[in-house]
Amino acid sequence: STWPTPPRTYEQPLWDGSAPLTGKTILLYGEQGIGDIIQFIRYAPLIAERAGRVVVESPAALERLLATVGGIDQLAAKDAPLPDFDVHAPLLDLPRALGTTVHTVPAVVPYVAARPDDVARWRRRIGWRGRLKVGLVWAGRAEHSNDRNRSIALDRLRPLFDVPKTRFFSLQVGDRAADPSDLGLDRQIEDLSADLTDFAETAAALSVL
Repeated sequence: STWPTPPRTYEQPLWDGSAPLTGKTILLYGEQGIGDIIQFIRYAPLIAERAGRVVVESPAALERLLATVGGIDQLAAKDAPLPDFDVHAPLLDLPRALGTTVHTVPAVVPYVAARPDDVARWRRRIGWRGRLKVGLVWAGRAEHSNDRNRSIALDRLRPLFDVPKTRFFSLQVGDRAADPSDLGLDRQIEDLSADLTDFAETAAALSVL
């Protein structure tokens, strides 16, 4: 992948914080990866206090999770036609546009939430009594230009599996989800990847670990 991502251009103006948003519809969107969207969607409620309507472009895998965030009026599917809007802003521009300092980073947590029905289903699967339950992810996208600093060989984590009274669960998805099987670690790590169909499912699984 390349970085940084080129800025988007629309007929509508970019909102930089200088103009009032009263009565206006603002489109918010991610400009880097999924993790950045999750990190900076915390600003949506602050924008909602200023704007008439908040539309957030969302990758499909994030839609159910972002639907739990306050202040979002509409989620627009990524790469689909956009609804009407008056101004737009990348999510990562919002700290500057709102004059964020280290003391004013939005700190109301959780600002995304696992869905109760999903949590109940995962609790039945994983259980909630007994041993310490640890979820593991060890790799990002292999095609990322900085993957060597973002991923680790699962084999290097073997010493963890000797910790007594502990159950390990794989939250790894994608090509590297097969690593436990390839390394003969199926009995040490329970693979959850087949049921992690979106980030709402992952959030629910994490909530019971």
